[in-house]
Amino acid sequence: MTLRLASPAVALCENVLSSVECAELLAFAHDRGLRPSTVVDEVSGENLPHPERTSSGVMLKRAETALIDRLEHRLAALTNWPVANGEGLQILHYSEGQEYWAHFDSFPGGAGGAVHTARGGQRVNTVLVYLQSPEVGGGTAFPSCGLAVCPQPGSAVIFRNVDVTGRRDPASLQAGLPVVQGEKVVMTYWQREGPYA
Repeated sequence: MTLRLASPAVALCENVLSSVECAELLAFAHDRGLRPSTVVDEVSGENLPHPERTSSGVMLKRAETALIDRLEHRLAALTNWPVANGEGLQILHYSEGQEYWAHFDSFPGGAGGAVHTARGGQRVNTVLVYLQSPEVGGGTAFPSCGLAVCPQPGSAVIFRNVDVTGRRDPASLQAGLPVVQGEKVVMTYWQREGPYA
């Protein structure tokens, strides 16, 4: 671990994945095909395209391959969170100029959030692993504390989305900064408060 903050609750861990594992995931995502990314609508709960998120990505099924199963167990052990509470991995690709505006990974309150929390509760933790780091830009930023990091491939940014009461933590607001040069590919692993169905 090379960095740890209390607010927002963020840790940066190096060497979470090997270069071979990163390459295998990149190839697998390419073979599966990438689609334009979506965001959760705060009112309806639908996943919709939005100009604030310009990446493309693919959602993977839990334990879809032996590698994915192994990585899910590794990330669950790293965060000391049950593997049954994890969503399927998501791989996201950002070309030059693409970004994700400041947002929360936790679900909103009300009917929009209830659509998602019915399947395992709130997203309490996010594990964001860089598979390919851009040459310039593309960092992960936390505006509440002025922190921005762009780890080397195989490193993970881990952060808590909720406070001690289980409510959305305002300090967990984060952004995927624009890629200035090169390409960025990340793997996202969200962990719920209960078993994810």
